[in-house]
Amino acid sequence: MKSDEVAVSYRDKATSTNVSLGKISVDIPETVAEALSLYGDGDEAKGLENLLEYASTAYVIERQRIHRDANRPDKPKTSSNLGKFKQLSHEKQEELLRQAGIIE
Repeated sequence: MKSDEVAVSYRDKATSTNVSLGKISVDIPETVAEALSLYGDGDEAKGLENLLEYASTAYVIERQRIHRDANRPDKPKTSSNLGKFKQLSHEKQEELLRQAGIIE
């Protein structure tokens, strides 16, 4: 298990600025066994349940970010298209580049 310090802040809506609340120390598991113990406070079954919940939440947030980045109307169209292109498999990317005559 390793330990790290992370910054904590909040967005002040009145001034539209980030306000620092300092740093906190967090444990970061390096193995599944450490994660089960940490997330379950010693109860591995609860740790597994929490680990899956945390991983699922992180996965959903990442999928939202990918979709948002690819479809933002305030970004140039090339950025949106590039974001969508990067979501394709490597093989499909090569196929499209060949069809467009960009690569042989």
